Amino acid sequence: MDAVTPAQVRDDCARDHLLVVAGADEPVVRVARLSGGGPGHIALRSGHPSPPPPGPAVLFGQDASFPDLEQWTQWSFRGRWDGAGLEVDEAPDTIGLGRPPGLLQRWRRQRDLERRCVAAIPRPAR
Repeated sequence: MDAVTPAQVRDDCARDHLLVVAGADEPVVRVARLSGGGPGHIALRSGHPSPPPPGPAVLFGQDASFPDLEQWTQWSFRGRWDGAGLEVDEAPDTIGLGRPPGLLQRWRRQRDLERRCVAAIPRPAR
């Protein structure tokens, strides 16, 4: 069995992404930080000493509101890793959290959760 190389610790969810590149025998996984780029190209910086070899790739990102975790979102870019950046073939419509929910939306979500919890509780037979 091959040894698993752990990914480095992430300190900023919104800027740090997970890069997965199709290697010759197995996927190569690295944590990468967005560092710019133009339309259709994402430049990345990696704290890892060896960048993955060029190939088809997916770049995953996520963000959450802390400490409440009320909002959580994920996104991905698909394309080709060229050794320094990702040539994007498929991009998400939006990235990031967006606007926080208003009071009415929060209340509705709470009521919906309450209804689903009550409905899931088994009723004793009479």
